[in-house]
Amino acid sequence: MNHPSLFSKMVKPPAYKVCLALNHRWDQAWCLHYPELSPTKKEINNFLNKDFKTLAIETYFKTTKNTDCFFGFEYITKSLLDHKLFIEKYFEFINKISNKPFVSFMDKLSSVLFGANNLFLHSEPVEISLSNRYSFKSGGPCVIWKKGLPKNIGKNSLIHKLESYPNLLLCSDDYPSIELIFEPEPRHWFGYQVSKRGDNNKYILDLDEIEQFINNAFNNNP
Repeated sequence: MNHPSLFSKMVKPPAYKVCLALNHRWDQAWCLHYPELSPTKKEINNFLNKDFKTLAIETYFKTTKNTDCFFGFEYITKSLLDHKLFIEKYFEFINKISNKPFVSFMDKLSSVLFGANNLFLHSEPVEISLSNRYSFKSGGPCVIWKKGLPKNIGKNSLIHKLESYPNLLLCSDDYPSIELIFEPEPRHWFGYQVSKRGDNNKYILDLDEIEQFINNAFNNNP
C-alpha cells in the first residue's frame, strides 16, 4: 500500500506545528509553532528532564479542507543523549524539508533520519482508532479496527463502538481525529481530523468523514 502518495493529495505543506510527548502524554505535550521551529538546547534539556520510556513526535499540516492532519512516530532509545541529538536533528530536518510535498517529506524522513527507504506508511495499518489529546485521561483511544478483521466498517458499527466514548461521540474541547497506526518499529501513525465545530464552539464527530477516510485508506483512493 502506498499511503504516502494517497495522503500527499490530502496534505498542504508546509508543516505548521511540531509536538513532542513523553510516554504518549499528549495532554502534556510540548508544541512549537511555525516559524518558531528551532528550540534551543536548553529548552530540549528541560523537556527531557524527567523519567520516560518513550519519546513521540507529531508534525502537523493543514489539509486541503483546511482542517488538521499529522504524522507521528515513536523514537525509543536507552541513551538520553541520543534523544537530545535526535530532537535537534529532527528540527533541522523540518526547517529544510517542510515545504516539500508530503510524499517527499516521508521519503526524506525515512532515509535521512532513520537510514532506510520506504520505512513509513507503506504497509497495511495494524490498527485504526479515534482519539483526541485528552483520551489518555478518559479510557484511552477508541479502537475501531485491527488487522485481520473485516474491512467493512459502517456507521452502525462506529456508533456501537463509540457508545463507551461519549467524550468523542458528542462534543469535545479538542478535535477528535482518526489515526492509522503502522508497525513494525518505529511505530508510527497518520492522523486526520474527523470533526467540525458545533454551535457551542465544541467539536462534533463527523461519521461520514470517518467512513470515507477509512474506505479511501483501504482502497488507496483520494
